[in-house]
Amino acid sequence: RIIIGIKKFMKKISLLAALFCSSTAFAVCNTNMNQTDLNICSMNEYKKADQELNKVYAAYTAKLNNARKNQVKAVQLNWIKYKESDCKYEASAYEGGSIQPLIQNSCLTKKTKLRTQELQAYLAEENR
Repeated sequence: RIIIGIKKFMKKISLLAALFCSSTAFAVCNTNMNQTDLNICSMNEYKKADQELNKVYAAYTAKLNNARKNQVKAVQLNWIKYKESDCKYEASAYEGGSIQPLIQNSCLTKKTKLRTQELQAYLAEENR
């Protein structure tokens, strides 16, 4: 039992270290902040990323005919469901912990920035 417990603990520590190293929130948020401030900072970073995504999405859909707009809208709605569900799952490993919001917000920020890059690529193609 002890070995299994240690393995689970080490797995969580490894995941946490990977998130800290790759987290977009930690690139902006001061790691000397307390947990509450980190959670707030990570939420603000997610909001900024989401605003940028919405701006790019609007620019992209403005270039499309109605049929393509409807297609990309359906794709975007499905992507939002996936993003929210996947990040909720990722953060569930820390259920009840004070770091859970940071983990979820960082995941949302990362996925949102990646989606923004995808939409920017689509927009670039439309502008050719």
